[in-house]
Amino acid sequence: HNDCDCGQCDVCLERKKTASSNDAAIKKAIQTIRDCLQDGKPHPIADLKSLPIQTAVFEEVLSRMTEEDQLIINGLNVTLN
Repeated sequence: HNDCDCGQCDVCLERKKTASSNDAAIKKAIQTIRDCLQDGKPHPIADLKSLPIQTAVFEEVLSRMTEEDQLIINGLNVTLN
């Protein structure tokens, strides 16, 4: 049933719900990281790891923000670009 994309059956509805809650978690995590780094100064990555963000979401967001040049990671420090 993995190839179904009707958007109406239980499997499709659950998949959509999971994707949208994950998107919401990612958007919230990006904002949380931006708030932490808004002073423009380098912060130890440990500061970000202590934020209330699930590990899987944190790794996804850090990767995405780095790829999109929103973050600069220099050794153990992170700065908002």
